[in-house]
Amino acid sequence: IPEGIRLPLTWLSPRCHEPLRQAMRQTGVLA
Repeated sequence: IPEGIRLPLTWLSPRCHEPLRQAMRQTGVLA
């Protein structure tokens, strides 16, 4: 995962980034 994507996911709060992770997973950006 590119740093520009991975790092924001690590500093966002779990309650904030979990929906984002699920959306990214559905679009195939994040496994």
